[in-house]
Amino acid sequence: MEEHSLLNMISGYSDEPAKLRQIDEHYRYEDLLMESVMWPDPEKCREALRGLEQTYYRNVFPPRFPNDPVSEYRESTLRLNTVLRIAARRGGLPPVFLHAISDGFAFRIYRMRTVGELEPFREYMAHYYVNAVSEYSINRYSDEVGEIISYINYHLLDKISLSELAQQFHFSESYLSRRFKRETGFNLSSFVVRSRVELAKQYFRMGYKSVTQVSQLCGFSDSGYFQKVFKKIEGETPSKFIAGICRDGNEVLNTP
Repeated sequence: MEEHSLLNMISGYSDEPAKLRQIDEHYRYEDLLMESVMWPDPEKCREALRGLEQTYYRNVFPPRFPNDPVSEYRESTLRLNTVLRIAARRGGLPPVFLHAISDGFAFRIYRMRTVGELEPFREYMAHYYVNAVSEYSINRYSDEVGEIISYINYHLLDKISLSELAQQFHFSESYLSRRFKRETGFNLSSFVVRSRVELAKQYFRMGYKSVTQVSQLCGFSDSGYFQKVFKKIEGETPSKFIAGICRDGNEVLNTP
């Protein structure tokens, strides 16, 4: 936007106190939404979404696509995804999960062709982030173990050993092993495998349907081994897990 156009818009708002109040209200609800994700609170999330819908569609902001309501709604949904992603990151959602979820939502948003599809998806997306932070955030652990898990998440696709972690965090292997299992309920190798399986589930939920591709994305060099551990942990094969997603009405995208 050219500088004089921006100044004209700001000047116009200054002449309309009611519109300035609406803008302030809009960002207040956006802050509330971010809080509801950072400290998972489904009811606060619903309140924030209602407020954002009311303020956004009272012509507070000039439309980017005045003659194309679907594109306008799609763009606002993409912006909402960005806000939710930032909030989830601040809430401690590991980057590997964050990437799978936010990119998956972006792909699905771009494929939607009607406001009727986009409208309910906004609420689904927001509550998905709330639940993801609640389930996967490292903030529920002690500082020591949280730092270790954060390190694991950043290196989830690499080989991680107990001796490497002990050296990295200046603990004895025996102390680290006991402390880690006491807080997580799993030894290191089991925790890593389970985290990779959880990441795979996110990719499947976000639309990936190639078992081989997802196994590689999650750090498994052998697709057969991935399917074996997935079934052991989840009680069903990856193919059945994907079928269940489709049966529940969630779209599975065609991915390369």
